[in-house]
Amino acid sequence: MPEAEPHGRYDYVLDPSDLYVVWDRMADLPTMGAGGILAFTTAEEAVAAIRRLERRLFPEPVSEGPFLAPQGNSINMADKEGTEDAGGG
Repeated sequence: MPEAEPHGRYDYVLDPSDLYVVWDRMADLPTMGAGGILAFTTAEEAVAAIRRLERRLFPEPVSEGPFLAPQGNSINMADKEGTEDAGGG
């Protein structure tokens, strides 16, 4: 048995050929990947695919990174040397 049952947009169903098909609840259709319908031989593989899909749809929020200012700091371009007010005056 899978360690956690899916409960979001995606679920899996056991099809007549004994494959675990990832099901899109919103579209009410099998989930398609680059190679066709996402189908696996075990429920654990289907759950792992569902977790990857859910992470893609709802990624963890990013608070810092190479293109983000650290929290608590802000960048003001007018404070930089050589920067002039674009409004003129």
